[in-house]
Amino acid sequence: MTPTLRFASGESLMLSGGDGAWYTTSVEQRKTNPDFRMNAFDYFAADGGDPVLWSRNGSSIWTFVNKDLPEDRVRAAVEIANFAAAPYGTVEQRLRQYGIEGTHYTLEDGLPVRTEQGNAEVVPESYTFICSPGSFLAFPDLPQVVEDFTAWQQRNFPFGKEALFAGRQVQEPARLANIDDGIPDLEDDVVRGRKSIRDARDAVEDWRRNGGDELRDFYQRLLDEGEGAA
Repeated sequence: MTPTLRFASGESLMLSGGDGAWYTTSVEQRKTNPDFRMNAFDYFAADGGDPVLWSRNGSSIWTFVNKDLPEDRVRAAVEIANFAAAPYGTVEQRLRQYGIEGTHYTLEDGLPVRTEQGNAEVVPESYTFICSPGSFLAFPDLPQVVEDFTAWQQRNFPFGKEALFAGRQVQEPARLANIDDGIPDLEDDVVRGRKSIRDARDAVEDWRRNGGDELRDFYQRLLDEGEGAA
C-alpha cells in the first residue's frame, strides 16, 4: 500500500508530499468518505518560533524543444504547450482539469463533479510538466480545499524572504558541483530514524573535506562582490 493510500484510509496520521496531493487525494476520497478532510501543517522554526521560508525562482521546470526538429514537429509541440497554458475559465482549461463532460465528469448544480472514470484517467498535474497558465487556485467541486489551501498560504506567506541569489544564474566550479550529492537522501534518513545525527555530522565533515569550505567561500565572494548574475 502506498503512503497516500495508507493516509487516506486512516492508517497513518501524516503524509509528506507536494501540494498537488491536496486536491487529488481529497477528490478520490470524497465518494467513499464524504467527511474526509486533509490539511497542511504550518511551518515553524526549530525552536518552535517563526520560520524563515526562502523563496524560489518563479519557474523551476523548463520545457525545451529541439531546434533541429522539422518545422511541423516544432509547431505541434508549441500547439500542445499553448493548449496546456490555457487560463482558468476556458474550455481548454476545463478539459485539462476535468476531462470530457459525460465521461469524466458531470455537472451538478452547475459545478463539475468527477466520475469514477474521471478519477482514474484525468491527471491534470501531468500537463504542468509541459506548460502552465498563470497561477490560480480554483476547485469548484471541492471549495473546502480552496478555503483550507488559501488560508494556509495566508498564514505562511508573511514568513517568506527572498533568497540570497534569487533571480541569479550561478555557475559553480565543475569540481565542486556535485559534492552534496546524497545529502538530501541522508536528511530523509535522519528524519525517519534510519540514520543518526552522528551520520549527518560525518557527512558534513566529508563535504568539507571534498571542497565544501571552498564552495562556501565561492558563494561568499559572489555576495561580497555583488556578482553571480548571468
